[in-house]
Amino acid sequence: MKPICKKCLIEGISISEFESTLKEYLETLPQEQKVDPDTYRDRLSLCDKCTSLSNGICRICGCFVMIRAAKRLSCCPAVEPKW
Repeated sequence: MKPICKKCLIEGISISEFESTLKEYLETLPQEQKVDPDTYRDRLSLCDKCTSLSNGICRICGCFVMIRAAKRLSCCPAVEPKW
């Protein structure tokens, strides 16, 4: 069975509405589950330089990097993790 494309699930939603939804989700995460703001920015910076990033989605695992980077127990899914 092929994995479902997460981007296809959001067809018809504007980019700003989608980003707003992701930000709302991040705000609802309990603080103890989140990394500190500096770590979050560092992780996103590393993801931004990665060739496996496409429109905010990791092509290795299909996650939204904004969400993965914010979670304390998450890690980069690359064979050689960047963070």
